[in-house]
Order: sequence, then structure tokens, then C-alpha cells
Amino acid sequence: MKYYFLKTTVVILFTAVVFSCSNSNENGYKRTKNGVLIKRITEGPDSTKAKESEIVTIRLKYRLNDSIIFNSDDIEDGSMVFPITKPIFEGDLYEALTLMGTGDSISIGVVADSFFLKSAAMQKLPEYVTPGSIMYYDIKLLDHKTSSEWQKEADKKSLQMAKQEMATLQIYLNNNKIYTDPTVNGLYFLEEKKGRGSTADTGDICQVYLSVKVLGSDNILFSNFNDKPLDFEFGQDFDTKGFREGIGLMKPGGKARFIIPSWIGISSEGQGIIDPFTTLEYEVELISIRSPADVTTE
Repeated sequence: MKYYFLKTTVVILFTAVVFSCSNSNENGYKRTKNGVLIKRITEGPDSTKAKESEIVTIRLKYRLNDSIIFNSDDIEDGSMVFPITKPIFEGDLYEALTLMGTGDSISIGVVADSFFLKSAAMQKLPEYVTPGSIMYYDIKLLDHKTSSEWQKEADKKSLQMAKQEMATLQIYLNNNKIYTDPTVNGLYFLEEKKGRGSTADTGDICQVYLSVKVLGSDNILFSNFNDKPLDFEFGQDFDTKGFREGIGLMKPGGKARFIIPSWIGISSEGQGIIDPFTTLEYEVELISIRSPADVTTE
């Protein structure tokens, strides 16, 4: 489980400024003592408010005029997870969150100039922003937990995912009648064609064709078999630990399949579109192994 931290252009501080509207109840918004416009939209069943250092899960939307300029629904999981830190000044996001309990929704209005020029540290306003216009932040607090509660839940989820990965791997091995023992690190090296010559030494340049997919899937995540071969320096931090181990077992001209569990692959964090605790399957053809001296003279 990961935190999805807000970047500076996303963790926006609700600056205490004088707003262009003077009616404190305009459109249901009220002005707080530090100058922030706020409207409570819904109140959840949780009367316990979020506290500093707790981990919060929120949905967040920024509106300017009739346009939505950011919506957390468009990102992974549709929510943002981060810890509440000490407020930078009165009226910032972290302070606003301490006014909320699980299920609460609020909307806050600030002058757009403050957002872009101060919070986002831009040199000038974007062309689509009229000076003095109001930007609204709509926040829904989905959950808040202490750090220990959050970590306990994260550990439980990670354990469940790790068990599921192992079960999926074992089912695949059984269904495909793969009886090869894994290496000490957990790599399943399935040689399809023996190569000739020597294995790679640190610093050698390996030239390969390879394809990668999630174990048991037909969806190819990457392949260069219909393109140019790929060169990389053996011993360098290339691809995954499991891939590097597999290459070290091959000789030029050899072909093999690697089954790479997450602990020597994409890890418990996942990578891009690949979920955490995912076993990958590689098809690899090692074209050549060249020494650094050979490469220099080419």
C-alpha cells in the first residue's frame, strides 16, 4: 500500500486573503475568522475529527468558473492518501482537514491569484485565469487513521496480496506442468535453447530480444522482437533483479523463459500499470555478449 502524496501544485494552501465578495453567506459560503470562505456540504457519521499526524484519504476537486481543472477521480484509486502535517499557516489544507470527520464534505473558495502565484509559485497567471476570480476546492474526507492503524491495515493487505501471488504462481506451475525448481532467489529459469560460449561478466554488453507479460496473461507489456535488439551493460541496475539473474545463466544464442516473482521483480510496490505483488513472465533471446573492448573497436 502506498501514500499518494500531494505535489506542491496539488497540496494547495488555503491562504488567508481578502476575497472579492463581501457577503459572508454568498452561495452558502461563510467566511472564517482567518478569511477563508467555507461551505459544509455533507456531514458524515464520524464526530471524531482528523488530527495532526493522522493518515487521511480524501477526494479533491478544483473548480474555476465552469471548468474543473483537477479531479482526483481521474487518478489511481480516485483518491489521495497523505499524512496531516503541522499547518504552514492559518487556513491551509492541513488545518481544514482537522475540521472534518470521516464522510464530511466541504468546499473552500480562494482567490485564483493566490493559488497560482503563491501556492503553485507560478511567475504569472495562466491565460485562462481572470485576475481576482475565485477558485473552489471541494474536499471529501473518506477516512482518517493514526499512523499505527494505517500501517497495520497496510501490512494486512500486503500479506493477503503476497499469499495470493504465491497461490496464483503455484496454480500456473501445476497447470503448465512446470517442475523446474526455482533458484535460491526464486527465479524460474526455463531454458528453451542452449547457447554457446561463455556467460556474461560484469561490464560486458549483452544484446537481447525480450518480451514481458504478467504471468498467465496474453497481454504483452513490452516486446522488441519485431524491432531492434536491446543492448545493456551486464552488472548494471537494468530491469529487475530476476531478469539480471536470468541473463547471467545464459550464453550467446540461447533462448529462455524467466518466471520472476515480485520479490525479485517489480516488488511489493508495483510499477506503472503493473499491480503490486505481480509475477512476470519473460521470453528472452540472448543474441550476443561483447566485452567493453570489443564495443570500443566497433
